[in-house]
Order: sequence, then structure tokens, then C-alpha cells
Amino acid sequence: MEIKFLKILNIRLKFAKVIHNFSWLLIDKFFKLAIGVSVGIWIARNLGAESFGLVNYASAFLGIFSAITGLGLQSIVVRDLIANPNGKFETLGTALVLQIIAGLICYLSLVLIISYIHPSDEITKFYVIISGSILLFKFSDVFIYWFESQLLSKYVVIIQNFSLLIFAGFKFYIIREKLPFFYFAWVTVLEILFISVALIWALEKKQLSIYNFKITSLRCYELISECWPLLFSNMAILIYMRLDQIMIGHLVGNEEVGIYSAATRVGELFYFIPMIFMSSIFPSVIKTRNTNKELYFLNFQRIYSFLIFISLIIILLISIFSSDIILLLFGDSFKESSVVLSIHILSSPFVFLGVASGHYFIIENKLLLGFYRTLIGLIINLSINFILIPNYGATGAAVATLISQAFAAWLFDFFQPSTKEMFKMKTNAFLLKGLNYKFLKNIL
Repeated sequence: MEIKFLKILNIRLKFAKVIHNFSWLLIDKFFKLAIGVSVGIWIARNLGAESFGLVNYASAFLGIFSAITGLGLQSIVVRDLIANPNGKFETLGTALVLQIIAGLICYLSLVLIISYIHPSDEITKFYVIISGSILLFKFSDVFIYWFESQLLSKYVVIIQNFSLLIFAGFKFYIIREKLPFFYFAWVTVLEILFISVALIWALEKKQLSIYNFKITSLRCYELISECWPLLFSNMAILIYMRLDQIMIGHLVGNEEVGIYSAATRVGELFYFIPMIFMSSIFPSVIKTRNTNKELYFLNFQRIYSFLIFISLIIILLISIFSSDIILLLFGDSFKESSVVLSIHILSSPFVFLGVASGHYFIIENKLLLGFYRTLIGLIINLSINFILIPNYGATGAAVATLISQAFAAWLFDFFQPSTKEMFKMKTNAFLLKGLNYKFLKNIL
């Protein structure tokens, strides 16, 4: 009786901790979305579709290099911090040095590439070079990994949102005073510098001084040997999430990029849901894997079904109100974005499944397989974009995204012997198998 009571108490404590962490992450995302969308909409309304498209075209390059700087270390570092807390200083120190080196190499590469591609376009080139310097401060993500592993995301949330609120004020000032848009780049750089310093201060408050961090050749080898498939996978994901904007800009024009970007701004608003959900339950899923394999797979079925259920609700609401949402947020000049949004939002179930199964690949050490599925998705996306964009513009790009996401996150598993069970689970998820009101407690 006492053992059963302690077990129930333990589950409730874990449930409370996960919900607490998830709540902070949810608050973080909503706050960032509120500020980010407000600034983005104001920029779009003031710049118009063509100039707004130019900003997003430039930002697409930065997003790809940002993924490279991260080296795919996040999930691996979090996993190792949970599995081996005694080695935290070696893990954090080695990851920190690796990301500092990667940030420097990526920034120099970005400057060379953008200068080569746009030798005479000083505005685009200057904007990318300034904003690209945030790559030099991406090492601060390593500090976030530790807070995430300890389910202490509230500290990161407070720091990031306090910073966001302050620097959003500067961005609104830039818009109001009609200052050159590259001032936004300077504000972004100052913001990440502020966050980096604040995170170091927060670590010190938790008695985790960076002066105790260590780097060893063995740990360096271990992290690099594990992270490279995840790195290339993350790169491929970002490339085929941003490649469409770059291709639209080259094949059709910046105005069509603006139309597409407005739709994707709304459609991608919900992508944070599977990310923060999986990051919150990740420690519990890892522990279940080590204690009860049957329950571990059952929990993944429940996870897939829950995420599909959420995505279907989102699709229903967006499909009904897509025109009203676009007109309300962006105005008449972006009315063509409503059709693009209605198609783009259909990718949500597959994006949600992809995020969840990505964590499965990490736990099962199938990172190379995860890279292959993303690479195939990228190739499919690239091929269809070349066919559809010249004739259908932004709408064609949305269709290409839907087809490539469906194949990469779902159909790919059917062709791999080691993931056929995952394919069955994902297919059953569309029937909401295993979903009930005790869903989260069952996982914990």
C-alpha cells in the first residue's frame, strides 16, 4: 500500500513539474508570438509586399547559417545532461567551445557568400552582414540546454521575454520614425548580446559557474560523432523551410515572396506546440525507455495521436478564417496570401509528427536515419518547387511544402524496416488511437 502511494505521489510530482515547465514554455512562446507578430505585421503594412519580401529573403540566409552554428547539439546535450549529470561540466564546456568555433566559421562564410551573390545590392548585403553577427553569440544556447535538462525553463523565459519587451520598443521606434530597416539588424544583435550576459548571470545564481566548464578531446569526439547527422538534418529542415522563399525571389520576384511570407508567418505560428511539448516530456520518455520498453512505445502512440488531434483543430480553424486572418493582420495588399495559407496549414500534422519522431531518433540513436528522411524531403521539395513556382508562384511553393513534409515525416517510415512500426503508429494517430483525457498522466 505504501509503495503504491509513493508511486502515485511520484507520478503527481513529475506531472506537476512537467506542467510547470510546459506552462513557462507556453507563456514564452505566446509572449514572443504576440510581440513578434505585432512587429512583423507593422513592418509588412509599412513596407508593403515587395520590401517585406526582401527582408524575409535576406533572413532566409541567416536562418540556414544559424542552424549550422547550432551543430545539432541541443537534443544530444540535453539527453547527456539527463543521463550523466556528473559529467555536466565536460558536456557543457565542450559544447560551448564547439559552438563558438562554429559561430565564427559560419559568420565568415555568410559574409563571403552574400557578398558573392549580391555584389552590387548594398542594402541586402549590409542587412545580412549586420544581422549575421548574432551567429557569434549563438554559444549562449548551450546555457539554455542546461536549464532545459533541469526543467527550469522559467529562468530562460523570464530573461528572453524581458529582453524581447525592451528591444521590441526599439523596433517600434524605428518603424515610427521611419528609420532605415537595417537598424532592426543592430537591435537584434544587441538583444542576443544582452541575453547571453543574462544567462551567464542566471547560471551563476544556480551555482553553475562557466569557470568550471571543461573541454576534453574525448568529449569533443563523442559530441561531433553523434551530432553531425542531426546537424545535417537540421540544416536540411531549415533549407527546405526557407529555400522556397529564396527560390520564389529568384524565379518570380520579391512581391511574391512577400505574399508567401505573410502566409507562412501565420501557418508557422503553431509549430512551437510540438517543440515545447516534446522538450517538456523528453526526460520522462527517456526514463521510460530504460525501464519499460512496451510502455515506451505505447507512449509514443499517445504522443502522436495527441499532436495530430491538436493539428486537426488548427487546420479547421485556419481553413475557415484564413481570408479574415490575412486581411485583419496584413491588409488588402496581402489578400492573395489567404489561399497560400489554406494550403500551407495542411502541412501541420506532418510537421508535428516530424518533431515527435525526431526525438525518437535521438533516443534510439538513429540520427543518420533522421538525416536521410530530411534529405529526401529536401530533394522532393526542391524538385516540386522548380516545377510549380514558375507557374503558380507562392501557391505552388505551399503545395511543394505539403507533399515533401508528408513524405519525410510519414511515408518515409513505411520504406524502412526499422521504422515500419512508427509508420503504423503515425497512421493510427490520424484515427486518434490511444488518446484519452488521462493522456499526459499516462505518459508520466
